[in-house]
Amino acid sequence: MKSRNIIFRTLYMSFQACRGIFLLSLLAILSSCEKLVDFPADETGRIYISAMIGDPDNSRISVSVSQPTERPKQEYIKASKVRIEVEADGKALEVKHTDGTQTEAIYSVRGDFTSGQRLTLRTEVEGLPSVSAETVIPEDIPEVRISRSEDNQKCTFTLSVSEELKKKSFFGVQIMKRKVYEFAGNVPEQDKYYYESQPVKEQYAEFHETSYNMELGDISSISSTMSGRVHGQKMLITTGLAAEHETIINVPVKKSYSGMIQSSQGPKPEDNYAIYEKYEYRVMLFRLSPEIYNHLKARTIAEFSPLDPCLGFTTVTYTYTNVCDGLGFFGGVTTYASDWNKFE
Repeated sequence: MKSRNIIFRTLYMSFQACRGIFLLSLLAILSSCEKLVDFPADETGRIYISAMIGDPDNSRISVSVSQPTERPKQEYIKASKVRIEVEADGKALEVKHTDGTQTEAIYSVRGDFTSGQRLTLRTEVEGLPSVSAETVIPEDIPEVRISRSEDNQKCTFTLSVSEELKKKSFFGVQIMKRKVYEFAGNVPEQDKYYYESQPVKEQYAEFHETSYNMELGDISSISSTMSGRVHGQKMLITTGLAAEHETIINVPVKKSYSGMIQSSQGPKPEDNYAIYEKYEYRVMLFRLSPEIYNHLKARTIAEFSPLDPCLGFTTVTYTYTNVCDGLGFFGGVTTYASDWNKFE
């Protein structure tokens, strides 16, 4: 037994010594390969465009600016000073500044949008390179059927688009939700008035992210489904699952719980009542032009780099833009909005 312990101790000490030599060797190799790479700064500044045009009610352009490196802070260019022109088949559209900050401005675009229209964008501001871009509004979305299933954590909306895809199509999905109230029994008038007079707030439903995020940095897995952020709100981006004469899109959403929020049990049956809080959902489906899909895919690949950023390295990725002399994307969409649906 004593000799066995001596052997184990000797092996352990040898392992520790080899481990120390390996670590020192590795440190020497890494130190000898150290190299500082000086990336050139953007001396001129750039205009960044984020635009989805084609929705009659919500066509927006977000404009951001990066400042020239030599410009004093007090002379920074405001995004709201950027002049924007948008045309559809050569006809000027109404562009109006609606919101923003010093570095970002939001513009709404009004017009009669139709499938196949060629959209062009031109922007300019003193002190920065002018930019331009163009896109085509994609085909209309045909009939859509919607079903829903649920478990303890999520609700899955299944969209069936009744068409046989002859070429790759790109879709974006957002789910809107709003809170509504239902009354049972003889609810007191003051209570009913209180809940009926509450302002109806529409919100974006949160996706159940574990259902579609990349696993272990598998970049190829986002080719069919991924998550992107457009105008500050998440959107499920997908090419759909091609089936015979239709395209299937599954949209997992975090479950919002409904239930009774007020009740009363009186001495008589007619005194009993209950008030329930429930949610209604609306599905927003967008057919995206390739420029939107390609830009969001490039952004997603960079975001889900499998390497730890603390190491100082990232996976080699690409940046997609169709904005000449600028950055970002300028794309077209067609839209479908379902009715508000209540699910028990």
